[in-house]
Amino acid sequence: MVAFKYSDVESDALCELLLDPDEAVDEYVRRKAMHLSDKEVVRIAKKLAIGGKNLPAYTLKRYDCLVRESTITSFVRETKDDFPDVPRCLAMLDRTYLTAVHPTEYGRLYLERLDKFLPEFLTVEKKTLVEKAEMFNHIFFRMCGFRIIDSPKDINDYLVFSLLKHGWGDIISLATLYTSLALSCGLDVCPVPAEQGGFRLFYIEDNIPLFFVDLQQQGTICPEKQPAFVHTDKDIIRFYFMSLFCSEMRMKYKISPATVFRAGINLF
Repeated sequence: MVAFKYSDVESDALCELLLDPDEAVDEYVRRKAMHLSDKEVVRIAKKLAIGGKNLPAYTLKRYDCLVRESTITSFVRETKDDFPDVPRCLAMLDRTYLTAVHPTEYGRLYLERLDKFLPEFLTVEKKTLVEKAEMFNHIFFRMCGFRIIDSPKDINDYLVFSLLKHGWGDIISLATLYTSLALSCGLDVCPVPAEQGGFRLFYIEDNIPLFFVDLQQQGTICPEKQPAFVHTDKDIIRFYFMSLFCSEMRMKYKISPATVFRAGINLF
């Protein structure tokens, strides 16, 4: 689906519809939202002064729909490539669940964390993969202080954004951020389904999984033989996408499953 540029007149008209109390405009707004770019969504937010004044509940609900639908359209476009921008895609997925997630803030938080890793990983050519993993674990768990919470209270606790912001989250968001940061550092890490259920986060060399790390034990390295397999950066996005969907279903989902599956069309 291709996004096209809205004129000021069209943006003004859409703002008027968002303020219209007639429920009949809901579906029309949803369809229009699927064609909006991020910049146009920001422009509409400014025109409506979202967050700056009291607006009717139906307007805020429609604006959430607008953000979610435009974000999903961008996500579908981004994930057509086997090697998409992983942090950007994760931010988009978070924004479909929590529309207050702003890409700029997400990017700032991500880069702040990444800056702790990069100085160390610019000079690791002669280190073994195990040594690199140990160094990464030290920075991730000790220096950044990321930790797992036992009982997530709502869907926000499953989001990478919350983990970046607060330093804690569930095992899925921790594994997702761990993998994304590792990829940004040039490490090949991938979640691999385990025979007994769940997953294991493997370090890979020449398409061969050499060992996995136990994130519940601050990245303890666990040797385990696995057959070689082909993977892409989309694997972590697919893993996070399905984990969020299942978490939302468990928590009496707030968004349409059909909407979520539309986001995942390029992942499977």
